[in-house]
Amino acid sequence: MLRVLSLSSRVFRRGRMQCAPIRRFESHLVSHSPFTVINYVHFRLAVNTTIKEIAEDPTYTERAGMHYIEASSWLGFLSNFRRCLVIRPIEYMGSRVEFDRLCFDLKKILPSTDSGRVAIDTTVDAFLQCKDSLFQLILSKALVDLSDTIKAFQSLNMTTDLKKPHEWYPLTRIMKRKIIFHGGPTNSGKTYHALQRLKEADVSRGGGLYCGPLRLLALEVYELLNRQGISTSLVTGQEKKEIPGSTHVSSTLEMVSMTREYDVAVIDEIQMIADKDRGYAWTRALLGLRAREVHLCGGLEAEQLVRSLVASSGDEFVLQKYDRLSRLHIEEQSLRGDYTQVQAGDCIVAFSKSDIFSIRRQVGDT
Repeated sequence: MLRVLSLSSRVFRRGRMQCAPIRRFESHLVSHSPFTVINYVHFRLAVNTTIKEIAEDPTYTERAGMHYIEASSWLGFLSNFRRCLVIRPIEYMGSRVEFDRLCFDLKKILPSTDSGRVAIDTTVDAFLQCKDSLFQLILSKALVDLSDTIKAFQSLNMTTDLKKPHEWYPLTRIMKRKIIFHGGPTNSGKTYHALQRLKEADVSRGGGLYCGPLRLLALEVYELLNRQGISTSLVTGQEKKEIPGSTHVSSTLEMVSMTREYDVAVIDEIQMIADKDRGYAWTRALLGLRAREVHLCGGLEAEQLVRSLVASSGDEFVLQKYDRLSRLHIEEQSLRGDYTQVQAGDCIVAFSKSDIFSIRRQVGDT
């Protein structure tokens, strides 16, 4: 006598069909059974085995994840799909034709035997094809039944995606900026030319901004612009000198405002964008500054990196190369700490803040 499934009631929750627990009863009408291609025992065995293999295969979990179905939701849906398919196969498949097509696929993986208990070989090509076919069916239904969950997870992924930093500044992306890279060695005039354009910044369009890596550089530009009659404020991590009605700002990179709009901005020592500790500040300024014209000053070793970032932001890129204006001569002998021998035009290189101030005091005393 054939054992078939009872037509148990369904439970609907959040747009996803959930089936009540399976109950069986003895049927005297064999013709009522939907299983004409394979019997119920084989159908259930094939479904359980195939879905179990799909659930344990990380490749399918990753493929579902590509459609923004997270692992826990995917595994939960597989369990629910199996239960509903076993209880109400034709209704869950949508039509008798679709159900028979599934049965024909499942029949291919069953051994040719009429015995009640069979084992399925999960390594043969037929099973692998059936598994992939059933995965596509499950995925199509998951995309519909889990649509709300998918949209929420997709929104979360987009919000926390850090692979596209240029998209962190939507107001800046609205602007069509012009990025001018002044590249060259030390003492080549690159910063001078950028500052000349900074002085000409249109006050009615936001004025100008200088961004430097050091407080001393920001202070130097602050004093230079104010001496030339350009009202400029100073903003660094150590101090702020905000002049009422100022048209320009001289700042360190970390203190730059990303909300104010400027006509011209200068970012000095752009090669420091590759620095592991402070490089983020240059990246942030390059991608996020709301300035119509951005001048970058620094070594040409940063050109390719800057080009790629500018390309991602869709801004215009212009390269201006400079040569050293005067010959750099290195003395054959050290001063041995005697700064009385320093001459006008000499350059002293120090590698710490304390050394800079110490040497400055010694040179000033000579």
